[in-house]
Amino acid sequence: MTVPRMTVSKLPQANAESIEAGNIAHSRQWINWLPLVLLLASAFGVRNVLPTWGFMWILALGIFMGLKWVTWWRGRTHPAWRSAAYLFAWPGMDAESFLDSSKRIPPVPLVAWFWAILETALGAISLWIVARALPASTPLLRGWVGMLGLILLLHFGIFQVLALTWQSFGIAATPIMSAPLRSHSLSEFWGKRWNLGFRQLSHDLIFRPLHRSLGPAEQDFWYLLRPD
Repeated sequence: MTVPRMTVSKLPQANAESIEAGNIAHSRQWINWLPLVLLLASAFGVRNVLPTWGFMWILALGIFMGLKWVTWWRGRTHPAWRSAAYLFAWPGMDAESFLDSSKRIPPVPLVAWFWAILETALGAISLWIVARALPASTPLLRGWVGMLGLILLLHFGIFQVLALTWQSFGIAATPIMSAPLRSHSLSEFWGKRWNLGFRQLSHDLIFRPLHRSLGPAEQDFWYLLRPD
């Protein structure tokens, strides 16, 4: 009779502690978004002293780092070195996977390194050689070639090399691009293969919270829009 009585007596205390922990977490949610607000305010504060392209990069960097903080804040109890690596040396938004030290990563195949280095080289050639070699009278064409070269250099090249490097150290860093040309549908292209950092961010911060708060009809509409 003693064991059931002790178990029941602990239930109210456990519930109270759970509620208190939830209230504390909820009251600190504003910290999630504080860096993003400050970075955006700083970017707009220096807008008048920067060229247009400079303001664009500063604004993009501020949004990126602010949202990185939002994703990291949920798993901030992980080791400091892994948190620093996620915040400053990884462009993805997959904080849960990157910060999880219990995951076992298989060896990186050599062919993956080959394609990552090749795409980096092709991107650099397109951006700094091909785009500049085009006639100055075709600025639109030069812009498109340069933009495609930049995407190839960063998203398919450098970011891929960075992902493979972290995987070599046993960290679950999912590449930003996952062979998008192999997609069998538009949904697979946008939801599972193209810019997975944005996909992860929209899923965690937009679609998942909306799904919990919507009714059946709205959930059907959400199902059509969700990125996975």
